[in-house]
Amino acid sequence: MARWRVSRDLKMRIPYLYYTEKLPVKKIKRYLGVQKSLVYRCLKFYREYGVPYDPYASIKPQGRPRLLLEPELQMLKTFLQHRPCMYLDELTLFEVVLQIEIHTFDEE
Repeated sequence: MARWRVSRDLKMRIPYLYYTEKLPVKKIKRYLGVQKSLVYRCLKFYREYGVPYDPYASIKPQGRPRLLLEPELQMLKTFLQHRPCMYLDELTLFEVVLQIEIHTFDEE
């Protein structure tokens, strides 16, 4: 199951409610409609970094790593500029030259 994204504004309320308003975790969880683990995680980040979220999260690489390097991308762009109506199966001829795999949707 996918993780539900909680806004930073909502996360900022958790340390305020816990430390300033002296509310227990159970009440914070119920008031904000979040999971108990999120409340504890936000409090942990607040103690460690001074903010209720991981400030280094945006630095961590996200998503699938790129398979093509810049020279290969440039070569494909140049080729497609000369033949913009090319089909994907025609591009697969260059798999051998570039030594890469071009995946299509029907291969899944």
